Amino acid sequence: MIINWITNSKMEELLKSISVSSDEEGLKMNFGQLNKLLFPPFKRVNDCVIISEKSVDKLEATFDKAIEFYMDKTGYEASNTETRINCYFENNISMKLGTKIALIVLEVWIIQLKKMEPESDFCMIMSCDEESVEIRFHKIHKGEIMWLDENLDNYKDGAIGYAIV
Repeated sequence: MIINWITNSKMEELLKSISVSSDEEGLKMNFGQLNKLLFPPFKRVNDCVIISEKSVDKLEATFDKAIEFYMDKTGYEASNTETRINCYFENNISMKLGTKIALIVLEVWIIQLKKMEPESDFCMIMSCDEESVEIRFHKIHKGEIMWLDENLDNYKDGAIGYAIV
C-alpha cells in the first residue's frame, strides 16, 4: 500500500478511520467494469500518460490544442486520468469503502505505470467527499508545478491527498 500520503486533515482522518474499520458493505459490479477500473487504457502521448479510448495517433494530432486548453502537460494528464470510483458500481457505496477501493486501484495503476515508464515519477491523487471518490495522476514534469495546491488544507470541501511514486 502507498505509505507516504501527503494529505489535508480530512483525508488524514479518513485514512486512519479505514485502517481500523471492518465495516462490511455489499458491492454490485460486473467483471467488465472491474477490469476497466483496474486496467484502463493508459496511452503515452508526447511525454504524457493519460487514460483514453482514442488512438495515440488521434491524441497526438490534437495534442497542441489540448496543451493550450489545459495550460501544461500536468493539467492535461490530471484532467484526462480522472476516475470516479463510484461510477463503477451499480449500488451506492460509502466514502470509506470507496476510499478502500481507490487505494487498491491506485496500487494496481502504479504497477502498470511504473512498468510503462520506470524512470518517471508520478503524483497519484485521491480526493473524496460524501458523494464520490476520485483518483487521478500526473507525471512530475520538469519546469511545471504540481496540479494540486501546496497547502492541501486550502481544500475545504473534502478529503484530498497525494503520493509521489
